Amino acid sequence: MSIVIPTKVWDPNGTYTIQEIADQHIKPQQQINLSNFKAYGTPSQGLFEITPEEYHRVIVVGWYNRAVEHFYYKTLYNNLTRRGGFNYASASGIIAFLRPDGTIVIVAGVHRCVFSLIKGISIHVELHKHEDGLSQTQMEKIEAEVYTDEGYHLSKQTPEQALKAAFVAEEKWATDFSSTLSRMGMKVKSLGLQDESAVKLHGHKAIIDTLEKYSESAVIDASEYINEEFSDEGKVDANFLAGLSILIHKSAELGNISLEDKTLTKCVSTANTLMDGFIANLGHGVAKETLALRFAHLYNQVGAKKKKFISLDLLKMATLLKVKPSQLQFDSFMAGNGLGINN
Repeated sequence: MSIVIPTKVWDPNGTYTIQEIADQHIKPQQQINLSNFKAYGTPSQGLFEITPEEYHRVIVVGWYNRAVEHFYYKTLYNNLTRRGGFNYASASGIIAFLRPDGTIVIVAGVHRCVFSLIKGISIHVELHKHEDGLSQTQMEKIEAEVYTDEGYHLSKQTPEQALKAAFVAEEKWATDFSSTLSRMGMKVKSLGLQDESAVKLHGHKAIIDTLEKYSESAVIDASEYINEEFSDEGKVDANFLAGLSILIHKSAELGNISLEDKTLTKCVSTANTLMDGFIANLGHGVAKETLALRFAHLYNQVGAKKKKFISLDLLKMATLLKVKPSQLQFDSFMAGNGLGINN
C-alpha cells in the first residue's frame, strides 16, 4: 500500500487513478484502518481480474463520476464493519470499461475498488470493451450512460451529480437544460455558463419543474433580476428564482397589468434582505407557488406609495396558482408586519 499526501489542486472534473482517489480522499490513518479489515469469500467466476500490478491503468472519470468529487469514507468503513470485512459476494457488481489503449475505467464500484487497492487484493469486475475507433468523448458518453443508469439507484448521488452525468451521456433533458442555463447566465457545476461571474444555481430541480409547468421566457426574464442582485454572492436558491419566474409568468393572467421593472428590482432586493423569513415555512407541495405569492405581496408593498401604481390581486393570483386562499391569511411571511420596506 502506498500512501501519498496530495499537494496539487483537485479538479472534480478531472481523471485520476484509483491510487490518486485514495490518496486524495482518505487520510493515512483511515487507509490503515481500512487495510485492517479482512477479505473473505470467493470472487464470482467469469469476472475480469485486475491485479495490484495493474492498478496504474485503472482510472475514474470525474466528468461524470461523483467519486472524484465526493468519496464517502465513513460509509465504506461502516459497510465493512457491518459485514465483518470485505465480502466478495456483497461487493460484486463492479462495472468497468476497457478502452483500446488498455486503460480500464471504473464506472460503478469506485469505493470497492479503492478498498481493494488499499488492501492489496485483486479487483474483479464486469468488463465491457469499447469498440475500436471511438473518440474519447464517445467513450465517455457510453460510460456515462451506464453510470447514469446505475446512479438512479444511488441514494448518495446528489441531483447535481446526476445532472452532470446525464449531460455527459447526452440525455436530451440535461443538454437542453444546460443550454437554458447558459441563456440564463447561470451554471450548475460544469453545465451552463462557465464564467467566474456566473451565478451558481442551487437545487436546480425546482427550475426544471418550473420550465415544464410554466415558461422558459419567464425563467430567463427572472434570471436577469437574480443575476443583478446576486452577482456578489455568486449563488442563489432555485426556489427563490422559481418563485419570481412564476410571478412573472402568471402576472399576465391578472388582467391589464405590466410589472414595473424598478419595483420588481426593489422587490427582489428586499426579498434577499429578508431571505431567512422569505423562504421559510413554504406550503407543502406548493413551495414555488408560495414564493410567487410572497413576491407578489412584496411587490405590492414596495410600489404602494407610487402614483398610478397597480397592485397585484393576491387572491386571484392564489387561485391561478391553485394555492388555498387561506394561505394568504396564515402564511408566516405574508401575514407578518413590520417588514421595514422603504421606497
